[in-house]
Amino acid sequence: MKVQMLVPDDLKTQMEQMMYQAAAESFKKAAEVNSLPDWLKLKEAAKYANISNATLHNFINAGLKVCIIDGISRISKTEIDRFYKEHAK
Repeated sequence: MKVQMLVPDDLKTQMEQMMYQAAAESFKKAAEVNSLPDWLKLKEAAKYANISNATLHNFINAGLKVCIIDGISRISKTEIDRFYKEHAK
């Protein structure tokens, strides 16, 4: 079944602008995440995982592995991806 709607031109233009803006924001966010290094600072790791810093610490307590060398903490993108896959239902 095909449904057709007549939409006023100004509404159509507004919807197109909103869709364009949403797409542009999504591409910008994807570019930011992809520009991060392989080994992330904790704040970067939270950004990559799309979670808050508090949630990141909860994930660490739940088994997300952190590499600590001379007091410097880093988490790899691969580890974050593994952690998500391991907890996927």
